Amino acid sequence: GSFGEHPVYVTCYRKVKSKGQTDDQCVDYLFQCLRCGATFGDVMGDLYCEEPTGMTFDETAAKKQAEVIEKIHAMGKETLISTHTKKFLTPEELLRYAKGQQARGTDLIKIVNYAATEEELVENMKTIKLFSENLEKPFVLLANGPECRPLRLDGAAKGACTFFCRTSETGEQPLVKTAKYWRDGE
Repeated sequence: GSFGEHPVYVTCYRKVKSKGQTDDQCVDYLFQCLRCGATFGDVMGDLYCEEPTGMTFDETAAKKQAEVIEKIHAMGKETLISTHTKKFLTPEELLRYAKGQQARGTDLIKIVNYAATEEELVENMKTIKLFSENLEKPFVLLANGPECRPLRLDGAAKGACTFFCRTSETGEQPLVKTAKYWRDGE
């Protein structure tokens, strides 16, 4: 279940609060969260084969990710695969990543690219159009970096399926009230 009508999204990234844990331990924790009521599990794009840009194309790792996703689906839960590139990648590179995620059976594609310049911001906006035209699954495309905020707000208006927001006064993600205004105009 979920809390009321709201889905509960959980992550277990090896570099954050699970630092020092193996990938199998991260997956075990993700399953524990799902058994406790979370509805949406985040699978790292480089699970079982860590890569600098957060996405692996290692066949063994991709197969193991697909198996994790199948187990999550068997629990009646949904998944997303999450890739954090940590640098700017072109729209074509990102489409390859998104198609790789899609092939593993995820319900939602999530990629966090980078935007240091206005030109990179524009390329990220072009990526949303490319994804809309070439993917079968819903997606979220975000960016980190000095020019990320417009994409985080306007991406959902252009084809990304949701906003990622914050409630505190600091951070790159828009405030919930800002995203609501952007979406509803009130």
